Amino acid sequence: MKTSRFQFLHLSLRLIALCFLLWGIMSGKASFLGQTVTWEIPALIAVIYILASLILLYRFFQFTFLEPALIFLDFFSGIFFLFLYQGHLLFSLPLFLATYTAGSISWGAAIFSALGGTILFAGINVYYHQGSVFSVLMDPSWMFVLALNSVVSSFGMFKVASQEQEKKMDALISLIEAGQQLGSTLTYEHVFQLTFTMSKNLFAASTTAIYLKDIDEVMKIRGIDSPYARMFSDFDPKSVKTVLFKTIHEKTPEIFPDMEKISASEEQVIPRSARSLRSCMAAPLIFETEVIGILFVGTSAPNFYHGEALKLFSVLANQAAISIRNVQLREKTAAMAITDSVSGLYTHGYMQDALEREFRRCKYENLPLSTIILDVDHFKIVNDTYGHPQGDALLRQLGAVIKTVTRSSDIVCRYGGDEFMVILPETNRIGTVLVAERIRQAVEEYEFVLGSKIVHITISGGVASFPEDITTKKELIDKTDQALYQSKQGGRNKISFIS
Repeated sequence: MKTSRFQFLHLSLRLIALCFLLWGIMSGKASFLGQTVTWEIPALIAVIYILASLILLYRFFQFTFLEPALIFLDFFSGIFFLFLYQGHLLFSLPLFLATYTAGSISWGAAIFSALGGTILFAGINVYYHQGSVFSVLMDPSWMFVLALNSVVSSFGMFKVASQEQEKKMDALISLIEAGQQLGSTLTYEHVFQLTFTMSKNLFAASTTAIYLKDIDEVMKIRGIDSPYARMFSDFDPKSVKTVLFKTIHEKTPEIFPDMEKISASEEQVIPRSARSLRSCMAAPLIFETEVIGILFVGTSAPNFYHGEALKLFSVLANQAAISIRNVQLREKTAAMAITDSVSGLYTHGYMQDALEREFRRCKYENLPLSTIILDVDHFKIVNDTYGHPQGDALLRQLGAVIKTVTRSSDIVCRYGGDEFMVILPETNRIGTVLVAERIRQAVEEYEFVLGSKIVHITISGGVASFPEDITTKKELIDKTDQALYQSKQGGRNKISFIS
């Protein structure tokens, strides 16, 4: 049965109870201010009220406009009963206070308190009067206690309902704001930080981990906010057992009520020593039906997360996935704009910008800066013999060889045609000549694959350095080019510099 049907049924029962009450009063079978009443009407109303309360006990419904109306009817129904049946107020006062307190905790607690307390009150009457349960049910005091409980619990239930509504509204507003911020985010770091903050605020997460899938389908830990950060690592879903596999495979969010109950053989990703993460949630990061990663959160309390939290968590994961994909697309577009399509190295335009930037920095900090220009010896013969597509393949392989010899801080670019430039920040002439010579030797020894053929080539190179050889960026390029020309004139397959 759906939520709305439970609400409708409960509201209907309350309205029926009121109708029977009014009918009893108008027909003379019940009267106000403690007059004698027949037992049929109170008993019927009691049964209806108990049925209505049992429906409330199954409280898997959300706060809607029906619930304030329901509480309003409860309150005035209780007022009617209060006037209709007098007595035992002083004795029942602690019970009513307990009911209000329970109502402030949850709907279920209020109902248990109201029904349980009333049954207890009836039991005391049975014992005290030495009568039967049936005789107590006919006693107007039974209905009085039940009615007053309804009045008191209504206050408590309205309070908790209001609090739950405020929490849900706050959570939705936070998600909307997070979505707006994530939509304008340009970096991974900003996306991760916003996600960490939302996970703490909405889900009281002590650990938040973000995995992103790489080209080999391996889940890489890209962002983590946890006291156990060092214990989390990358994993291949195809080769390890983990509860996260279902999240990836079925593309559905999951709640793990208590990770302590999952054996080590079934879970090889979440660290065993981090099992103070008891209740956890995981959601796939999906963009256009493709799983690009996983969002994982956990807290130290078992059975902490429930269905409502999982819905909000799924929304956060969807927002994070869109933002992460946008960052990936921006980075890919930016990389394509500065990457040479043939060699896979930086373009000539990027080289000019990078050289300008590094020249200013090294000049300001009084540091050396050097450049190398490399040229393939007799490259025209390669194109004429094997064709231009194989010539492009050779340039691509050559760029890869150069990158294996240089440092990560060095900037390797395609200078133009079959020429390459390497920018070496904070490196003097001697150090640069040594690097250039290592590149020359590596190229000479490398076996280039052109179709079904293995080809050996040589390169010539020129070196210049700031401030040893020049004083401006233009002079640095010109002097390096002159050194390259000297190598070609001197027999090729060598490195030269002009002092």
